[in-house]
Amino acid sequence: MKYIYIKNYVKITKEQKNKFLNFMNKCEDFKVSNSDITFAKDSLVLGFLEDSNVQKASEYFQDFFQDIKDVHIDLVNKSFNNNQMILTFNGSNKQIKI
Repeated sequence: MKYIYIKNYVKITKEQKNKFLNFMNKCEDFKVSNSDITFAKDSLVLGFLEDSNVQKASEYFQDFFQDIKDVHIDLVNKSFNNNQMILTFNGSNKQIKI
């Protein structure tokens, strides 16, 4: 299952977070099923329902955050190893352990 990683989400303003949540609720191409805040990386990881278009969601999020400095959107795969979450970034296969 693919997830969307939003780098530096925790650092954006409360107003920007509210706008983003309202934006997400209006989209019909995808539905978020779960979310994880990773305070160690100041980021948000979003999971989606199976019939969601995660690629389209990624594109929408990139457009939404294009004017906000230091926020980056990536598609990731999530796995677990010894109670540690591992995110593998699509395209680069870079991994971070949380």
